[in-house]
Amino acid sequence: MRDATGKISTGDFDRRVRLTSGDEFEELANDFNHMAEKLGAQFNSLNALIELDKAILSSLDINLIIEIVLHRLNDTAHFSSPGFLLIERFRKNKGTLFHLHGKESPIEETSINLNEEFIERSNKPANSMNWFEENPSLLFSSCPQDTANNHACIVPVLTQQRLTGFFIFFNESCADASQEASERLLEYANHVAIAIGNAQWEEDLYHQAHYDPLTGLPNRALLYDRLDQATRLARRNNHHVAVCFLDIDLFKNINDSFGHNVGDLYLIELGKRLSSSIRQTDTIVRFAGDEFVILMPEIPPHKNRPFSIVRG
Repeated sequence: MRDATGKISTGDFDRRVRLTSGDEFEELANDFNHMAEKLGAQFNSLNALIELDKAILSSLDINLIIEIVLHRLNDTAHFSSPGFLLIERFRKNKGTLFHLHGKESPIEETSINLNEEFIERSNKPANSMNWFEENPSLLFSSCPQDTANNHACIVPVLTQQRLTGFFIFFNESCADASQEASERLLEYANHVAIAIGNAQWEEDLYHQAHYDPLTGLPNRALLYDRLDQATRLARRNNHHVAVCFLDIDLFKNINDSFGHNVGDLYLIELGKRLSSSIRQTDTIVRFAGDEFVILMPEIPPHKNRPFSIVRG
């Protein structure tokens, strides 16, 4: 007992006291072992949350956060084969499944298509974390073959009351989870929700700074960045870069005659048509007002074929 107590003082909670005396000393040893196991689980959970907090503060890589959580869950939550499905932000019928088969196995990433039934369920307001069991094949139109015919325990993860993903424990029953494991998983889910929220907030800031709010096209700031990249690549590969400036003649007359709402619709439609008429490597930019820029990188050099300037 003294040796085991000394181990606990050094942070080692794995030492157990073995007594088969059949008296109060055996009961004391069993209580001590239970206490050590509980303390060990609590400290492991605390260390995991500290690790998560550090990762969230130092990185916006949600994949890294999910990887840390899955490994910790596999160690501490008494669940085997944990997974997390991250739902795409703007395509609710798509997601990425992160699946850990074992402690020594790498995390597998699989693209998943969600069934309409699940999409309808996910659109309903969710005010708390609810466990539910389901056959994965009823939720996903495509899922790993080794999990398709088995039930799973599923725990939704909410970001600002919106479903952004969920934990999946394949071949597990929700009833098997202890109260401590459930509370620990809830803490992990809250941290993952914060990480997803931070990543989306950063994505929104980037989009606001680099894209035109009316047309959704890249703006002047993003043009300068891509132009710098294009010229560097052109020097390296001995290619050309073309920049085409466009403006709309008499655009002011549209605003004056039909109103600015119609003028805005005109700009939006023009942006769509220009975007559908360029190469995948080209960039359409709303430069200012009724002015647009087309950036065309990676143009192979042609001898005796000079560039031409066309006014249309």
